[in-house]
Amino acid sequence: MYEDNTDEEMKQVETNDEILEPTRSKVEWAIKQLPKGKSAGNDEIHAEMIKASGEQGIDVSYKLCKKIWIEEKWPDEWVKSVFVPRKETYNNVLITEP
Repeated sequence: MYEDNTDEEMKQVETNDEILEPTRSKVEWAIKQLPKGKSAGNDEIHAEMIKASGEQGIDVSYKLCKKIWIEEKWPDEWVKSVFVPRKETYNNVLITEP
């Protein structure tokens, strides 16, 4: 009835293995796109702190991105996540449990 054409579809996908070097303007753009009001990660740095750091923060972030690009290695702390369960209610009814 149905035919699996997964292999054919996969062959049609082109990949671009070249990763472009980060630029200061791209880092500045990315910082401006950071969401407001989100929890900090393991580093305890909030997006608002990065945005408020101004030109100096952009320079530090750019140097860090450039170093990661050259060394081709993420800091170990960046691959860790913390999940915090919380109670959530709607109209005084518990809808999630920690």
